[in-house]
Amino acid sequence: MCCALSPVVPSLRAQTPAPQPTTTSDTSDETSEALRRVAEALARDTSLSPDLREALADLVGALEQERAAPHSALAADLQRLTLRADEQDRLLGSLAQVVESLNVYGDLRLRHETDTSRDNAPARNRERMRLRVGANVAVNEEFEVGLRLVTGDRRDPNSTHQTLGTVFDSNEVSIDRAYLDYHPLSQPQLWIRAGKFAHPFRSNPVYGELVWDADVQPEGVAMGYRAADTAGFQRLDFVAGEYIILEQNAGDEASAFVAQVSGQTSLAPAWDLTTALGYSRYSHLSPDGSAAVVGDNGGNALAANGDFASRFSLVNPLVTVTHTGLERPLTFSGEYVSNTRAKGPLGTGWAVGTAYGQTRDQDDWRVYYQYQDIEQDAVLTPFAQDDFLRMSHFRGHLAGWQYQVRRDVQLHLWGLVTTRKTGIPTAATERNHQWRLRADLNIKF
Repeated sequence: MCCALSPVVPSLRAQTPAPQPTTTSDTSDETSEALRRVAEALARDTSLSPDLREALADLVGALEQERAAPHSALAADLQRLTLRADEQDRLLGSLAQVVESLNVYGDLRLRHETDTSRDNAPARNRERMRLRVGANVAVNEEFEVGLRLVTGDRRDPNSTHQTLGTVFDSNEVSIDRAYLDYHPLSQPQLWIRAGKFAHPFRSNPVYGELVWDADVQPEGVAMGYRAADTAGFQRLDFVAGEYIILEQNAGDEASAFVAQVSGQTSLAPAWDLTTALGYSRYSHLSPDGSAAVVGDNGGNALAANGDFASRFSLVNPLVTVTHTGLERPLTFSGEYVSNTRAKGPLGTGWAVGTAYGQTRDQDDWRVYYQYQDIEQDAVLTPFAQDDFLRMSHFRGHLAGWQYQVRRDVQLHLWGLVTTRKTGIPTAATERNHQWRLRADLNIKF
C-alpha cells in the first residue's frame, strides 16, 4: 500500500500551487470584507438571542474602530507635519523678505594725528579710531527706516572718533541716526524724513564742512523735491527742514530753520556746473538762560552775560565747476558764508579750492587743496567743522592725497594749517600758526 501511494504524493504536490505572499493592503481589505459580512449576517440572523447578537455587533464595531485607529493617528501625524511645513515655508518667506529689504553698511577708520604749535601745550601725537554701523530697512514701497550706531563721545556732536589709550576702557557706542523716510509712489520726486538723520544739504566737494560738520546729525523733520529740466538746469533740488536743537520741559526751545536750492547743468561739452544757495536761521539759542548750546562754543564772540554776542542767520552760496575731459576729473569750487545777524563786522567767510582725480575703483587717487578765511561769527561753531585747530576767526590751508588701495580700502594723507586772524586780543603764549597732520586708513563694508 505504501509503495503504491508513494509515486502519487509527489505528483499531487507538484500540481498544488504555492501560496502567494499577502500584502498588508490585501489583508486589510479581506479583514474589512469579513467584518462587513459578519455584520450583515448578524443583521439577518434572528435565531440568536438579542444579547448575543448585541455582543457580537459590539465586537465587530470594536474591531473596526481598532483597525481604524492607526489610520486616524497616521492621518493626524501627516496633518501636523503638513502644518509644520507650511509654518516653515511662511517663516522662510518672511525671513527672505526681511533680508531683501535690509541694507546693512558700515566703515572703520584708523587714524594717526599729530598737532604741533599748540597754545600752552607741547606737540601731541595720538591714535584714534571710528566705527560706524548702519542699516536701512524698507518697510514697504513708500516707507524706510534708518538706524546707525557710532563710536565716540555722545556729548560731542562734531566727532565720532575715539582716542586710544584710555587704560583699555571700553569704547562708548551711541545712536546717531534713527529716522523714518517717506517717498510716496504718487510723487517720486518728493521725500520726507523725520527723526535723527544726516543734514541733507549739498556741500562743497573739495572740503564741505566749514558751515555744517559732517558728523552732526540734526533732529527734526526735513523734506526735499527734485525737478528735472527746470529753469535751465538739468536737475534742481529743493530742501527745507525744521530742526529741534534744545527742548525744555518748562521753557522755550532752541530751533533752526534750514533751506537750500541747488542745481546741476552742463556749461559746455565736458564742463559741468553745480550751484547751491543755503540758508540756516537759528532761534533762541539760549532759551530762558540755558547754556546748553553756548557750552559747545568753539570761538564765537560772547556777551558779558555769557550768551552769544551775535544772533545767527547764515546765507551760504556755493559754486562748483568740474571738467571731465582730462584723464581724471578736475574740480574748482568757491564758497561764501554771511551771518546777516552778526553783531559787528566779523560775520563773513569764504573758501576756494580745487581737486584732481577721483576715488571710486582700485588704484584711483585724488589730490586736493583749499584755502578759507572765516571770521569770528561767520559760522555757528557748535555745529561747524572741528578738523582745524580753530573753528572760527582764522585763515586756513588744507591739502591732501587719497589713494584707493582696493575699492573698499582707502589711504588718506592730509594736513591743515590754521592762522589766527588779527583783530582779537590774544595772550602772549598763543601761537599764530598751528599745524595738524593726519594719516587715515578707511575701510568700508
